[in-house]
Amino acid sequence: MDNNKILSNIIHFLKTKEWHEDTPTKRSLVFINDKIGSDFRLFVPKLVHENDFLIQAQKTIQSLCSIHSENNSDLKSLIIKNREILSIKFEADQIYDDGVKIVIFSNIVSRLNILLTHAAAFTITNKPILSREDTKLSKGYLDRCRFIKNEKGSLITKIELPKDDEIYNELYDQKINSKIVNKRLFDSINFINNTILAEDVNYSDDYIDKNISNINLSLISDIRLLYKEVPASTISVLHKSIESDHNTTSGSLGSYTTQKIKLFEDAVKLRLRKI
Repeated sequence: MDNNKILSNIIHFLKTKEWHEDTPTKRSLVFINDKIGSDFRLFVPKLVHENDFLIQAQKTIQSLCSIHSENNSDLKSLIIKNREILSIKFEADQIYDDGVKIVIFSNIVSRLNILLTHAAAFTITNKPILSREDTKLSKGYLDRCRFIKNEKGSLITKIELPKDDEIYNELYDQKINSKIVNKRLFDSINFINNTILAEDVNYSDDYIDKNISNINLSLISDIRLLYKEVPASTISVLHKSIESDHNTTSGSLGSYTTQKIKLFEDAVKLRLRKI
């Protein structure tokens, strides 16, 4: 990663946390935060061409983790790797049985790979129904995603997502910024959690037409199958970026949950047949 970009990311992160610049020194930018205390100064290395810049930047990140209760690995991904993170947390007593956990994790990875593929294809094509050819368009995005090692004693699956990468699509002769795919992925999960599952929605043709730009049958099915196959009482999804964090929670899962998503899925299929 370019040191100038690392410095830019640190400054951007600081501004989102209400830090503002004070008088700099010869080697450092200096920041203060009124919420932390007027006497505290955070020193950020500014000499990007110095050999020790990265080491000093990592020390700054460590300090920020302590101050803002951030995970060090996460913040390094955001700032040094210039990535975003999708974190999926599964909460249920039975997932901590080590004999079951391997199978569950394998299912999670498989489902999430498919979910990432369809999110990218939907962003590229804007089609409510994807063909096999459409899903091939996702390769450039999927190749840039990285699963992060699961934390010991938990079932939290994290994925590093590309942030500023341009995904070129030869078929449509266009470039899609990966940040748009990341947002659409989270928005699709949030739509299911906070609209389909949280409300008593009348799946009328008018309702589907109104939301059609945000609806993709493959993504709906992916989320339903993920919720069905993972024996968890609650699934929380966190989308982390330098700008902000966004969280969405499924609520209590069970057969009723997946049935409700399936009803919506079937209503969308029926409406699309009429169009």
